[in-house]
Amino acid sequence: MGRIYFQRGSAQGYKANIARTLSSPLSPVFVWGTKSRQHVEIETMKTGDLAVFIVEGNPLHFGTISIILADDAPLEIRQALSDELWGENVWEYVWFLTDVKAVGVKKPDLERLLGRTLADLFGPYGTFRGVDERDTAAGSLAAFVAGLAKGIVSAQEPPRVRPEAALDPDLERLKTLLEARKQIILYGPPGTGKTYRAIQLAEAMAGGAHHEIVQFHPSYTYEEFVIGIRPVTQNGQVQFVTVSGTFKKLCDRAKLEPSSRFVMIIDEINRGNIPKIFGELLFAIEYRNKGVRLQYTSDDTHLTVPDNVYIIGTMNTADRSIALIDVALRRRFYFEEMRPDYDFLEEWVRKNSGDEMAEVVPKLLQTINARISRLVDRDHVIGHTYFMKRGIDWSILQTAMYHEIIPLLQEYFYNEPQKLRTVLGTGFVLELKEESELGGSFYELVPNRGISEFKDAVASLLAFSESPLVTR
Repeated sequence: MGRIYFQRGSAQGYKANIARTLSSPLSPVFVWGTKSRQHVEIETMKTGDLAVFIVEGNPLHFGTISIILADDAPLEIRQALSDELWGENVWEYVWFLTDVKAVGVKKPDLERLLGRTLADLFGPYGTFRGVDERDTAAGSLAAFVAGLAKGIVSAQEPPRVRPEAALDPDLERLKTLLEARKQIILYGPPGTGKTYRAIQLAEAMAGGAHHEIVQFHPSYTYEEFVIGIRPVTQNGQVQFVTVSGTFKKLCDRAKLEPSSRFVMIIDEINRGNIPKIFGELLFAIEYRNKGVRLQYTSDDTHLTVPDNVYIIGTMNTADRSIALIDVALRRRFYFEEMRPDYDFLEEWVRKNSGDEMAEVVPKLLQTINARISRLVDRDHVIGHTYFMKRGIDWSILQTAMYHEIIPLLQEYFYNEPQKLRTVLGTGFVLELKEESELGGSFYELVPNRGISEFKDAVASLLAFSESPLVTR
């Protein structure tokens, strides 16, 4: 079964790339590049599949995929090709096409061939999506190609909007993992959208899943999460009774509604004393068909975790390394890493601000993170959501830098001004004084000032380099 891949864009860079490598062939073939965030789609791509290129909502070209350079080819070769063809080596996947032709239909006709709207296909921010040929209204690659080439589309129903969440392949993959293991932890640096994604995943569970959120912290206890003893006053006397915790209450509800799904979201799971909070649950969530005797109960009541209960945890790796997670807990959860997504950030900023900031913000974040990774580790990089501020402009970016990013970096590099200066450059950190002159480490931030000076500081950050990077 073949697949049809749709690539869309509206930026000048996208149009320039199409003009360079699709409007005219390089020898007998045409070539295109895809960024690493599209790995889920690229993994399913094969020779003979169809690719359709859309500019500003209208189809422009289509062609047959002939060669795919993906993860089985050395990254250095792919980046060298990207650099040679497009002048930058950010395209991790390179693929070649044959029989590239101009499209003879407009957007409404393309949507009738597809059987759904482009907005439904891509979602709010997607730029690259694949569809099985049998899931299109045309029904086959041959019929789809004929409709594109001739511009002849038979009258059909209006494109249908599908309510299911198949628009997001990564979310579908996470759903598959959660359904298989029933417990998953989303981990990564701060600001990578872990909690947001956890809520999305809970809401995406089929059948209208009920979900509840708790946040672990150093004072959170087993008694609050599973079961505990609370004092109550009855007939003027204080008595102690057992009270179900948040998770046990969810399990009790799930037993009463076996046809529904219930999801417990545990935010910042690594900030609590996990073995102490979970207690017997480490057994119960793995052996769901067997009960486990709980503390504080005097009868033979056993807790069983129903099959319709799912657990999603989030973990900030800047607070605690994933390597320190209890081995017993690790064995019972799937783990999914969430990294800064520069491509998604670029798309989001372009949609919510404009081309100028879309060119600056992702590059700024990527530069800062590359230096943090070298000086600290990859667990302390900064996530893309710090910059996802609707309508972001230079003023909003300046506020984010001085009141969110720089304070975080000051914490990372406490009493290490050389490293702070290496990350931020001389536009944000004043030249260091001799320690002998001041009797210790010293640095001074360049004060928050006008937009023109801030732009110069950002340009300085992007250009600044110290060789070698300070690592001591």
